[in-house]
Amino acid sequence: MDARFVPEDELDQLIADSTVILIPYKRFFQSGIAIRALEHAVPVVGRSETSLGDLFGPESRLLVSGQNGSAGDVEGWLKAIEFAVSDGRAEASRAAESFHRQAARDWARLAAPRNPLD
Repeated sequence: MDARFVPEDELDQLIADSTVILIPYKRFFQSGIAIRALEHAVPVVGRSETSLGDLFGPESRLLVSGQNGSAGDVEGWLKAIEFAVSDGRAEASRAAESFHRQAARDWARLAAPRNPLD
């Protein structure tokens, strides 16, 4: 944890050097940290009811869900962190590939020529 402002080039290196990134908040404004972590196959641990559920899938073992997502659920958070340390890079890599494929499909659909009569 670092409470200071981190310059952009240093932030990128800190993310790449991380074993896991923890985002324990119920509500957080998408800062791009989770996406940037995926770019480096760095696992992110957080709540499944947030945008992290869309990135990793709600069943991901990196995510803590429902009542188990409460701050008092130390065991649930520890399990997710332990999974992140042991197998999280593989899951982050799969999530990154899936996110990339979906983004490519969405962009292709957006860029596809449209029939003006449709």
